[in-house]
Amino acid sequence: MVLIPTSLPASNYELSITTQFSSGKNVFLKEPRTDILDTTIVLS
Repeated sequence: MVLIPTSLPASNYELSITTQFSSGKNVFLKEPRTDILDTTIVLS
């Protein structure tokens, strides 16, 4: 689920998530990593 503010103008958007948490080890990574959603979010 993605919550989008109502004040965001209509356009195409790219969603990226940056984290330093490592799944499975419950520790923080030294460097953050970023994942980008493959699908463009279109607000019209």
